[in-house]
Amino acid sequence: MITITSTHILRQVFGLVMNYMYQYEITKKRNTDLYAFYKGLYMNFARKRNFLSGELLEFTQDIINHTKNNLEFIDGAFSKYMNKVASKKTSIVDYTILRVGTSLLLFFAKEINPVMVINTSVELSKKYSGENSYKFVNAVLDKVYKEHCLQFSDKEKDKGTINQHPNPNNINPIANT
Repeated sequence: MITITSTHILRQVFGLVMNYMYQYEITKKRNTDLYAFYKGLYMNFARKRNFLSGELLEFTQDIINHTKNNLEFIDGAFSKYMNKVASKKTSIVDYTILRVGTSLLLFFAKEINPVMVINTSVELSKKYSGENSYKFVNAVLDKVYKEHCLQFSDKEKDKGTINQHPNPNNINPIANT
C-alpha cells in the first residue's frame, strides 16, 4: 500500500490522471482500444521522464481505473453541489479536475490526505482553467469532502471502511475494478 505525502508527487499523479480523463471525456467514444492507447501514452511519458516509477505508476493506474469504472457514482457525488447554470457552464477542464478530485476523495482518502487533494485541485484549476474557476472547484470539493470524508472517525479510517461509504446504488465502488 502506498501513501502520498508530497504535494509534488501528488501533482504529478493528479496531472497524469487528469490528462487521461480529459482525453476520455473529449472523445466520448468509450472505445477500450483508444483508452488503452492514451493510458499507455501517458504512462510511457511518465516512465521516460522519470515522473513516476514502480509502485507509484501502478497506483496512478489504479486511480485511473477507479475513476473510469465509477464515473456515474463520482459524477453524482459532486454534481449535486453544482446548480444547473454552473453545470452547463463548467469547462471540460474543470469538470475533469472535479472528477479526479472527487475520485481521490472517495476512493483514496487513506492513501492521500484529502486536504492535499483539494489544494492540488485548486492549484491545477488556477493553472489550467478560467480566472475564478478555482473558487468553484474549491467549494464543490469541500462539500464532497465534508459529506464523504468527515463523516468517518479516525477509527473507521484505520479499518479501511472509508471506501465503503453509503452510495445511491448501494454498491462498493472498490469491487468494480
